[in-house]
Amino acid sequence: MDTDGTLETATVLTLDTQLTEAIDPGDDVDYFRIEVTETGQLSVYTTGSLDTVGTLQDSEGRTLAENDDENLDADEFNFRIVHDVAPGTYYIKVQSFETETGSYTIYAAFTAAPVLSVDVNGDGVVDVIDLVIVAANFGTTEATAAQGDVNGDGVVNREDILAVLDALEAQEAVGAPAAVWTSESLQQWIDRAKQLNRMDTDFQKGIAVLEQLLATWGEAEAVPKETALLANYPNPFNPETWIPYQLAKSADVTLTIYAANGIVVRTLVLGHQRAGMYQHRIRAAYWDGKNAVGEPAASGVYFYTLTADAFTATRKMLIRK
Repeated sequence: MDTDGTLETATVLTLDTQLTEAIDPGDDVDYFRIEVTETGQLSVYTTGSLDTVGTLQDSEGRTLAENDDENLDADEFNFRIVHDVAPGTYYIKVQSFETETGSYTIYAAFTAAPVLSVDVNGDGVVDVIDLVIVAANFGTTEATAAQGDVNGDGVVNREDILAVLDALEAQEAVGAPAAVWTSESLQQWIDRAKQLNRMDTDFQKGIAVLEQLLATWGEAEAVPKETALLANYPNPFNPETWIPYQLAKSADVTLTIYAANGIVVRTLVLGHQRAGMYQHRIRAAYWDGKNAVGEPAASGVYFYTLTADAFTATRKMLIRK
């Protein structure tokens, strides 16, 4: 490895594998790239005779976590970082301030988060009962999937309710693009819950919470004031990415992907979309990284253009293999 901070692609994102590197002389910085394809927990640590300091960074170079040997009780680790991560590209910065030659071994392990379902009660269907269960547990921390923690972040909150609403609206829009919830549609789901005439305390609590959230969120939460094309994620990516956008009014939507030389790589006809936010994966445009004939696109810079009736916007993305 060079001593000038050369980027290395780590092949250690598997349990029980390792990569040993040397720092010579001291005061060197090494970088390792790790690709994460699903939500979970990333653990990185080093061992060896050379004291090292570690920093976990995202694809934009922002520091997410850092640690050094002074923060560890166990002598066998030089540093250890444990951090929850979403799909994307991450970089591990290994640094030594010693002036002597030494070596270290870097390890990385990834544990995927449990796959959770919007079928909260596990009865095989997604219906208004699942929505009420999530609402009844709103604000609960260290929650389980059965208590409504749909996205597995340990707390039942707005995102969990939105995930169930997304699924319910998508079921209603048979043969149409995934629908976006509105204040009116949320009111309809509340009315359906009331029609079940269930008087148990938890069910009534869930309905009350939904009514409170309806009053708080309002239509402004569901329909943005302006149409916009947002940054794709992850970026850089390999091989797939999601492209979020928002519509201030209903429109026929098309997404066109261009190579750096202006040649069209892929056209995604998204059809007629209702006004709303298309940011989560269940709504955002999806590109599998392939061209119109199914061939994987090469590494490099690409551009994507969103056309929504008279609106047009273009942004840049990067495939890195």
